[in-house]
Amino acid sequence: MLKMRNTHATHRHHKTKLTNQRRRRFVLLGLKAGLVSLMELDSRKGDPQLRAEVELPYRVPISCLLDGVQYSTGCTVGNKRLSFKDSTDIAMTFARGAKSIELTLSEASIGLLGRLLVGEHLNEKQLSHLAHSVTIMNEKEIFNVKKRIVVESSERKRTRFSARSMLDFEKND
Repeated sequence: MLKMRNTHATHRHHKTKLTNQRRRRFVLLGLKAGLVSLMELDSRKGDPQLRAEVELPYRVPISCLLDGVQYSTGCTVGNKRLSFKDSTDIAMTFARGAKSIELTLSEASIGLLGRLLVGEHLNEKQLSHLAHSVTIMNEKEIFNVKKRIVVESSERKRTRFSARSMLDFEKND
């Protein structure tokens, strides 16, 4: 079982306690997204067929979401199974073979995370309560999930076979 304590050990920022609370919530969001993807794609951490593509505003603390995805799935930038793109929205696509899922944030989670990001006017106790709300939300409350299965048509297979045959034929001439 993955624990928040383990990710905190590998994800330290030397900032204020308040800022670290915000960052940890985005790490947790990435963790939850990764776990949903493993479950939906019938996969496990470290699966070499699993790929993750994340679109997000590339700035701290939102970019800490990538750390959670890396920790839960084993997909990293270094092993070339995690890619990310700077965007105004947050969307995560996980793929394994012909199956893929896309996770986007639900309206409820966007509202809570938005309040967490701009929580300067909240005292520490209020901010802690808000952060805890994000932590205990069910994955179905946090994410909108779209499942896709890529089915290769027989016509496309024939075309690929024909192209390969032509290359083989040219080599034999």
